Amino acid sequence: MGIDAAPYVRDVMEAQTADGDRILRLLTRFVGLGYAAYLLVSIPELGADGQMVDGWWTPVAVVLVFGPGLALIATSFSTMPSFSRMRGATGVAACAAFGGYVLANLLWLIAWNGGHVMSARSTWMVMFSGLAGLSAALVAPPAWAFAGQVVASFLSVLTNQLGLVGVESLAARVAYETVWAVAFSSVFVAAALLTVRTAHLLDATRRDVERQAVADAARVARDEERARFDALVHDRVLATLLQAHRTPDDPRVGSHARDALTELDRLAHQLAVEEAVGIDALQRRLRRVCAEHAVQPEIHTDGDVAGARYPAHVVGEMLAAAAEALRNSSLHAAGATQEVTAWLAPRALRLVIADTGPGFDSRRRESGRLGLDFSITRRMQRLRGGRSVVTSAVDAGTTVELEWRS
Repeated sequence: MGIDAAPYVRDVMEAQTADGDRILRLLTRFVGLGYAAYLLVSIPELGADGQMVDGWWTPVAVVLVFGPGLALIATSFSTMPSFSRMRGATGVAACAAFGGYVLANLLWLIAWNGGHVMSARSTWMVMFSGLAGLSAALVAPPAWAFAGQVVASFLSVLTNQLGLVGVESLAARVAYETVWAVAFSSVFVAAALLTVRTAHLLDATRRDVERQAVADAARVARDEERARFDALVHDRVLATLLQAHRTPDDPRVGSHARDALTELDRLAHQLAVEEAVGIDALQRRLRRVCAEHAVQPEIHTDGDVAGARYPAHVVGEMLAAAAEALRNSSLHAAGATQEVTAWLAPRALRLVIADTGPGFDSRRRESGRLGLDFSITRRMQRLRGGRSVVTSAVDAGTTVELEWRS
């Protein structure tokens, strides 16, 4: 028999939220907004620094540095269902942001005309070398991200010191400033790497939970189908064989045998389609079940049930449990009066099967009996919103209550 686990994992899958996805989006957006903020801050510096370099460098550098950085904002707002599927776009933008920053510094060395700026800083790029490391942290392993931060800090310090003082004592000044810049920026790079790692761990955990949910759902589905098969064998097959043994000439034996084979075939091939049953069809099926035992059911309705629709599997399981209760009554309380009462509400069903037979001590009922355990009690337990109560006492008859609420 094929097992369809989808109905059992749907709620689990829908309940899962892509926490890692949201974290990566927010981090990417944060880095992109950092580029936007530094673009605004750098605008006043662009003209002042332009006298140190050839005229082509400033517009090229602005595009190289800020273009990919602003693109990170766009990727973080993508409408694609999973951020992990757009890592290609984010990865390209992040790599371009880091590479653009490094390339802009290298091009500065070519475009520098030897001039100096007598100010606190010579190049506007020195203000945000840490953003290059954050961009690398979005997509690169930790070692590469930190290495990228060192490269970005070194180049920005080199261009800055050349623009401020020139080549005098350059090595000592660059070494000192680079160590300070790397130490300061590495704190933020480490935080970004830890955030990315947390996001990946959350996504990995989510995938593991989903795989486990599917495996558990398949096991539950197998157990439930096995229980349904056990109940069907008892309700249809064994009952038909016993009837054929006791009354082989009874014309109803052939009809019951055909019904048993039909139910077995439907279960084996999973042809039972999830559909709704209307109130009229429900009453017809209930009367047909009761007619097999010469019982006329008493049906009450509660509320407006004219348009009520009930899940097909709920109706099937409740009527099967009712049929088993009637068979038990006919077998163990032959000659007793049987009554079936039904209450039908728009979102609830209740069936009560009672007889005036000898009854039994329900407190001493043995567990594992197919008639009550598999075909009635466990059958109703498998239904979401279903319950059953079996009440009996010696010489006081037996009452079986079946109830379902959506």
